[in-house]
Amino acid sequence: MLDLNVTLLFQLANFFIAIFVLNILLIRPIREIIKKRNGVMDDMAEEAGSFEYQAAERLTNYEAELARARQDAGSNREEGRAAGAVDAAERGPGPAVRRGLSQSRPGCPGRPPPAGTRRGF
Repeated sequence: MLDLNVTLLFQLANFFIAIFVLNILLIRPIREIIKKRNGVMDDMAEEAGSFEYQAAERLTNYEAELARARQDAGSNREEGRAAGAVDAAERGPGPAVRRGLSQSRPGCPGRPPPAGTRRGF
């Protein structure tokens, strides 16, 4: 069985001294390293969050600029069409309209291809 004598007290004292020394040499430095790593990870998580926010903000700005550019292009296209229609109305029908479109463009049905060209493969 277990004898309670002086050696048990020496073993307990030896155990507590070993725990104290290990705490000083190993456990405290490891805890400090873990705290530093956690701090770095928290900083990186904050930075990643700010990058995500900036990316989302830039994306919304880009989409707004793109929508505005499309609207501007559409309005410019409509203005160009209106100006072209007014110009065409002022000039009257052109020579191609008078002769007929099928005769003015090469390769149209009813007109032979130009000399020296081949149709097909």
